[in-house]
Amino acid sequence: MALKRIALTGSSGLLGRHIAYVLLKNKYKVLASSRKKTSIRHKNLEWKHLDLNKKLDHVVISKIFGQVSAIIHAGAYVPNLGKKINLSKLIKSNVYATDRLASWAHKRKIHFIYISGAIIYKNQNKINSENSRTLKFSTNQYCNSKILSERKLLLRKKKGLILTIFRPSSIYGWGLNRLKIISSLKNSAQRKTSIELYDVEKTEVNLIHAFDVSTAVLRSLQNCIKGIFNVGNYCTKNFYDVAIILNRIYRNKKKIKIIKNKLETLPINKLDVKIVKAKKILNWKPAISLKKGLTMTVNKRFI
Repeated sequence: MALKRIALTGSSGLLGRHIAYVLLKNKYKVLASSRKKTSIRHKNLEWKHLDLNKKLDHVVISKIFGQVSAIIHAGAYVPNLGKKINLSKLIKSNVYATDRLASWAHKRKIHFIYISGAIIYKNQNKINSENSRTLKFSTNQYCNSKILSERKLLLRKKKGLILTIFRPSSIYGWGLNRLKIISSLKNSAQRKTSIELYDVEKTEVNLIHAFDVSTAVLRSLQNCIKGIFNVGNYCTKNFYDVAIILNRIYRNKKKIKIIKNKLETLPINKLDVKIVKAKKILNWKPAISLKKGLTMTVNKRFI
């Protein structure tokens, strides 16, 4: 039997690489695309260059993907913390490209799976379900690009697009951006220096490993399950929990310093979500504990 061929954008990124790994392990052919070449080498993976910032029409998309059974759209322009956002690039890469890829999938009547985020929920002080209110607009431009993309996709869904949207909480794993807080904690533990944490009670977040997000995508793909699904862990963790585990992994005996009343900004988004729908409909649940996930990250492993 011929293996199903799946198109995947963002294949060189943190989540994209994990999705590619899970698809390959489950006997799919992967048409991987990204701006930078993916590091994964496999007989059933073919890579093609795709810059989401460039003009995409159906002819261009057809040349890249050809005949595929589904598109998993994990690619996006993610601005680096502290650097000026290129708003034009953000809109082209995250909104227009998403709409054009969805339009192509709609025309061919194939499944379109989009990776959004729990960041779009309006009230970040509660545990959000898929029916919770979402933001109409955000001053966070990256978040705003997800809001606009979902809006366009849901309009196409009304016209017949076979659509699944995933709203993951905070994703971590091998390949995490070096500017992220977990990466900074990892570096301190590895250097065996003392880790300083500010206002730990404000750092609770729902952390989900990229492998767990990938298995949720797989479940949707296998049975063409449509809808909107949160994917997250059972509970939130704070950065003190993360620091303790990383210190144990690296055998760092330096004490963790907790400094209070230092954060001038509001607490970080908890991104806490209810995962009842994904458990029930996708028959999915998170399998990677924080300890296992951080160990996988340190050892540069997908599983």
